[in-house]
Amino acid sequence: IKLDRVLIAAENPLDWNVKAYFKRFFPDVKIEFVLAHKEDIEKVIRLVENKEQINKLTTEIKRALKGEETGGDESAVVRLIRFIIKSAVDQNTSDIHIEPTPRGAVIRLRIFGTLYEKWDFDEEIYNAVVSRIKLESKMDVSEKGKPQDGGFSMNIDGNHFDFRVSSLPTVWGESVVIRILDKRNILKNLDSIGISKSNLELLKNALKKLKIKENYVVIHTDLHKYKKYVRFV
Repeated sequence: IKLDRVLIAAENPLDWNVKAYFKRFFPDVKIEFVLAHKEDIEKVIRLVENKEQINKLTTEIKRALKGEETGGDESAVVRLIRFIIKSAVDQNTSDIHIEPTPRGAVIRLRIFGTLYEKWDFDEEIYNAVVSRIKLESKMDVSEKGKPQDGGFSMNIDGNHFDFRVSSLPTVWGESVVIRILDKRNILKNLDSIGISKSNLELLKNALKKLKIKENYVVIHTDLHKYKKYVRFV
């Protein structure tokens, strides 16, 4: 493919070293640099890397479904599910929604109460993923006409997570929701819950005035998050 122009986003588009670096890759093409936040650039890079990883895993799954040999100690579908869950955990997701469509399924992540569409799969991959999740959750894989509930656990980056799973039959197939129960967020020191210093002082003064005998306060977040038990020290 012959390119007439290349647009490059950079944290410092005036940096001569950056310009010289890319000029070596595109010597005969007009290069334009635009300003972008470092966080936004890293986010796009992660999206591209995730897309490549997803494509690699889905290709392996289709090969396995055809009976071809694939490498690795774990099956490709298990690695795909682990990849999806880890990505969700890294983004502070409360729920993973696997929603069937006429052509397959879409996966949405609920982050701070808002659903974001992240990936889409064809019917082959959707069926393989849902069947494996139901198997791991100790649900009846053959039953697709009734709602089911289950759960499983997984270690991610040295931390233990529990997952509550529910399936619901729809017109296009089974809709699956995975609730992420992050035990790291259950107990927190009051000073580390993320509110401003002024509000923190108001809260502490209110607790002292109430003369609460217990050392725990229940703080409700949005409706899509479970309660967090915050230790008052």
